[in-house]
Order: sequence, then C-alpha cells, then structure tokens
Amino acid sequence: SKSSELSSNNEGYIYNGADWRTNPSLNETYYVPSVILPSKHVHSMMQNKGGENKIAPFLASHMKEFENLHPRIKLVRDLESTGSDSDGNRKAILLDNRICMQTNSKRLVESEPDPGSEICLSAAFPGMSIEAVHELASKSATPGPIFPIAVKYTQQPLQHILSKLLPEEAQPPPTGFEQIGHVVHLNLKAHHVPYKELIGS
Repeated sequence: SKSSELSSNNEGYIYNGADWRTNPSLNETYYVPSVILPSKHVHSMMQNKGGENKIAPFLASHMKEFENLHPRIKLVRDLESTGSDSDGNRKAILLDNRICMQTNSKRLVESEPDPGSEICLSAAFPGMSIEAVHELASKSATPGPIFPIAVKYTQQPLQHILSKLLPEEAQPPPTGFEQIGHVVHLNLKAHHVPYKELIGS
C-alpha cells in the first residue's frame, strides 16, 4: 500500500501523510526554571563578550531540546502582574532545566527570609556554579517561576519531526538534502523508500 495510507498502533507514531500535522506528539511542552532580575540588569546578563558572563552557560538556550529551533525561544519574559509597582521593573530570564529547583530545596527557598541570598539561590539552582550564584546575588536576583515553553512542529528541524513520524525500521531519518528554489531534493536510503510520500509531504 502507499505510504500515505500506512498507520501504526505504536504510541507517538503516525504515518498517514494526509494528517501527520495533527499528531499531538509533534508539539512539545518543556518546563524550565527562571530567575527574576531588575530590568536594568537584564541586558548585561544576556551578553557574553569575552566569556566573562558567568550566567550565560546556564541559560535555557543551551538546552538540547531548544537547539536548531526557528524562531528561537525568547529567554526574557514578562512577569504576571501582582499589582505591585515593581512588576514593570523586573523580568524573568529562562534557565537550563538541568539546574532546576530540586524538591528538597524548595522548602529551604520558601523558608528563606532573603530570597536573593546566595544560600537561597544555591538551593533553587543546585546545578549552577558558585560564581554564577554570586553574580546573580550581586544583581538582586531571586528564584522565579517555572515557565511552560510550547514548541510547535513548525519550529523544529526536519530530522526531529521525521524521527517521531517514522517507524523504527525507517530510523534514522534522512539527513542530507539540497534545496533549489522551492524544490527540496532528499537522498533516501532503501529503508526510507516505503515512506517516501510521508517524507515528501
């Protein structure tokens, strides 16, 4: 049968070329920690000239899941209004979830009288270097909320999409391609041929 008519019961796979875009597994949501900073310090935290920025290695842009996305995710986020005059003077910066707040450290953060202290920041971000924590504390930073980041399939690279749509026998997906105008030329291997219509769609 044609590849556009193929289907599978395996969770996460869908091979119907007519409706593959509706596959819910293509759109992903990641939960990432954040740090709140006074707005005046945000620009300096996002720069890394000469490798002097101690925070740069811990930004969410270093997450493997966010590599090669187009458009890229916004690292600086507005905070939900609490009615405080200071809301507009603070921003949240998204961090790599590998340094995320641990369950056993959350109680320490909540009980800490000074949320901007190095003790509190170290508890909130146990994977962050001492130098980075010190830098945040010097900028009056405090642990921020966890942000859900939705990544649509339209942002993802072709290979990542195909790795979800193709069955095990068609993995890994084709990688090399040439584009001439609006025409994309893919070099398919033998195990890709049964799914050529899906890949082409």
